[in-house]
Amino acid sequence: MSPSPSATDSFESRSKPSILVVDDHPADIEVIEGALSSDYRVSSANSGADALAWLRGHALPDLILLDVVMPGLDGYETCEEIKRDASLADIPVIFVSVKDATPDEQRGFAAGAVDYIGKPIQPSLLRARVGAHVALYRSHLDLDRKVAERTEELEDARLQLRQMAADMALAEERERRRLAVHLHDGPTQELVAAKLLLGGPGGPGGPSGRLRADPMAAMAQATDLIDSAIDQCRNLCFELSPRLLYDKGLEPALEWLGRKHATETGSEVQFKHLGDPRPASLELKVTIYQCARELLQNVAKHARATQVELRLEWKAQGLKLKVSDNGVGFGAAGTEREFGLDGPSQEAGTPRGFGLFSIQDRIDLVGGTVNVHSNDSTAVSVEVPLMS
Repeated sequence: MSPSPSATDSFESRSKPSILVVDDHPADIEVIEGALSSDYRVSSANSGADALAWLRGHALPDLILLDVVMPGLDGYETCEEIKRDASLADIPVIFVSVKDATPDEQRGFAAGAVDYIGKPIQPSLLRARVGAHVALYRSHLDLDRKVAERTEELEDARLQLRQMAADMALAEERERRRLAVHLHDGPTQELVAAKLLLGGPGGPGGPSGRLRADPMAAMAQATDLIDSAIDQCRNLCFELSPRLLYDKGLEPALEWLGRKHATETGSEVQFKHLGDPRPASLELKVTIYQCARELLQNVAKHARATQVELRLEWKAQGLKLKVSDNGVGFGAAGTEREFGLDGPSQEAGTPRGFGLFSIQDRIDLVGGTVNVHSNDSTAVSVEVPLMS
C-alpha cells in the first residue's frame, strides 16, 4: 500500500484531485499511475482490507478505482463495505477488471459502482471516465457546500426575524404603555375634573357645590379643562399620524416635533436642515419622523438636557438625522440612561436597549445605520439610503 502524499508535496500537487487505486497486480497499478499521475494524486492499496484501512486513516479521495478479483475481500465485497460506511458512501467507485461480461458489470453496479472499465486498460478511456466522474463528484460536493451555507444563512435570517418580531412586540407594548399613561395623566384627568365641576356624582358641583355657587366660573373652568383635553388628544393623534408630514413634508413635521418637545420640557430646541430635499418614499420619511420622536422622548425622560439640536441633512444618496443634547450621557452615574431600559449593547456603538432597539430595527429594515456617541453629552445619528 503506497503512502499518502507527504507534507512536503507542492501546493499544486495537493490541490489536485486524489485517486485511490485498489489492485493486487503492481503492473496494473503502474499503468493506471502512468495514465493519471499528471492530473491526479494517485495512492494505492493491494487488497480490499488494505483499502478500507487506508480510507479510514487518510483524507478521502475523489474517486476509487477498484479491481474485482483480489485475495481476501474481492472488489464487490469491498465496494459493499465502502457503501455501508456513511462517511465513505458518497465516494464514486469505478471497477477496473478483466471480468467485464454483462453479469459482472450488473453485479458491480448493484454493489454501488458508478462505472465499469475492462482490462487491459486503455489510458485514454480511463482518463475520460475518471475525469467525468471526478468532475461530477466535485460538483456534488460544491453543491452540498452551497446548500449547507445557504441553509445556515436562512437559519440565521430566521433567528434574526424571530428576534426582530420579539423586539417589535416589546416596542409596541412600550408604545401602548406610553399612550395609556399619556391618556390617563392628561386628557382623562382633565375630563374627570370638568365632570366634577359640572356636577358629577359626589363632586363639588353637586347641589351645594361650585356650579350652584358660581355657575359662570365653574363653566369657564370646565370649558378650559375640556379644551385642554381636546388639544392633548389632537397632539397625540398628530404625533401618531402626523398630517403635517403627509401634507407639507418631513422638515415642517420635524420642526413641529422640536417645538412640542421645547414646550413640554422647557428646554431650548434648535431645528436645522441642510441640503436640498430630494425625492424620498413616504415610508422613509415616516421612519425618520418616528426615529426623531423616539430620540426626543429618550432625551426628555433621561437626559436632563437644557439644549437639544435636531438636525436633518439631505445628502447625494442618503438622508441623515442627528439628535444631540447637553444632558447626561449614556451610562452616567445615578441615571437610567443605559440605551433605554435594559442596558447597553455588548458591542460599542450598536444600541440594543429597550429605548433604542426599535430605532435600530426600523433602520435595519430600510438598509440604514445607527451610531451613538456619548460622553458628557449625547448624539445619536441615523442615516438611511434614499433608494432603500
